[in-house]
Amino acid sequence: MGPQRETASVGAEACDWRFRGMEGTPRLPGSPTCVGRRALLQSTPQAAANMLKAACGPGCLALAMPCSKVGAGMAPFIMLCLQLACVYNMHLLVSLKQHFQHCGARSYGDVGAHVFGRPGRCLIDACTAFQQLGICSVYFAFISSGVENMLLDLGVDISQPGLERVHVMVYAFVLLLPMSLIRHWSKLSPLSHAANVCVLTGISISLGCVICSMTAHVSPSQRIFKPSDSVFGASPLVYGATIYSFELVANILSIENAMQKPEQVQLVIRTSMFLFCIIMQLVGVLPVLAFGTISCGSLMDELGLRFQTGAARPWVIGANAFLVVSVVLTYPIQLHPARVRDHREKAGVAAGAGATARFLDASPRAALSSSPSSALLSDEDTSCGSSNSTTSHRRVIGARLAIRGVLVVGTLFTAICVPDVGLLVGLFGSLTAPILVMMLPPLMAIKTWDGYFWKVFHILIMVLGGAGAVAGSHTAILNIVNRH
Repeated sequence: MGPQRETASVGAEACDWRFRGMEGTPRLPGSPTCVGRRALLQSTPQAAANMLKAACGPGCLALAMPCSKVGAGMAPFIMLCLQLACVYNMHLLVSLKQHFQHCGARSYGDVGAHVFGRPGRCLIDACTAFQQLGICSVYFAFISSGVENMLLDLGVDISQPGLERVHVMVYAFVLLLPMSLIRHWSKLSPLSHAANVCVLTGISISLGCVICSMTAHVSPSQRIFKPSDSVFGASPLVYGATIYSFELVANILSIENAMQKPEQVQLVIRTSMFLFCIIMQLVGVLPVLAFGTISCGSLMDELGLRFQTGAARPWVIGANAFLVVSVVLTYPIQLHPARVRDHREKAGVAAGAGATARFLDASPRAALSSSPSSALLSDEDTSCGSSNSTTSHRRVIGARLAIRGVLVVGTLFTAICVPDVGLLVGLFGSLTAPILVMMLPPLMAIKTWDGYFWKVFHILIMVLGGAGAVAGSHTAILNIVNRH
């Protein structure tokens, strides 16, 4: 098996047989002992800030509608249980990676390969790609609804030909397709920094408008604590929206890899996720307390309906604009992990080492916005080694461009079929996200470690994740069918 036989003796036998058939996979450089790279890595406070920024996204704005269905009394409890399970699984995934680190494990896929062999890596890569494509589909729906609200604010009649949501998505496709062709992380990093500022500003303004509404525009009788639907029937919607918001779990190991002191990653997770869970609770529950029943899938759509006039209207317009810009800038970053596949067996030791070095030299935010395996497979690493022939190189480039175009068209088509942000979030939050967030980490822990109590506890988490995935998928598909 080559370089991996030089690793520590503890658990080496378990690592050897699980990588049978994967000879040539190099031991990846850039570990915390590489002092020469330490200055390029991020400090613990920077890692916590970057993790919080990476977690906060427009997807959490879809929490308000499901929370209104289960009521402001039950929604915080349901979300808290799911949040605790998700954060625990993040710690569990980091512990698994550290357990296999002496074998060269650095990414989610690496850990899956150590535990389940090649099928584990393939399953994780496939689920990650599908989830990222789902997020990109949500972005098309979010852009169309945001632009529609801004056009209404400008007094434009959106019923005119060419201004419907479908047409707005097509216009967005024309803009996003060239952006999806960006090949280098050095060019994507500035987009991610600008998107961070925009999304945090938009969410802050939205929460400010909701809080002002609670104190000035809504009587206490309108603040409902009882569910508008049955708790049992509406809980799967909360499940899907909450799990969708924790899509960062798939990329948590890249954050640890980019830290100067990776041993402090548990502290980073606790700090940043504590703040993120508070934000989720506020975004989900405060609108219910302020408005009662939430009828729109996105909080921004609800605010657009509630504040059609008045002093808060410009703030709602501004928040909407910030969030639309953040989604446009984030789209190529989210698409990048989905358009690449793990081909380290073909790349060889030198290509793999060079790709890893470039990943570690990239900016911290770029690392946060992608999975480690995708960073290893950036286009700049694969193009030069495919062929010495110019014709072959052009064919490879052409095939790459065609694949990206197909992926963008696929996300556009999904959003056109289901143009509701809330329905898409519930769907993709109940399909592959539970596998990555709720089920695989405890399953890998069961196969790796002994201990009767912990096995029972991890099985309970898996049962919760599986039951929620089945119920959430059924409810989301049923709502989509009934709506459309």
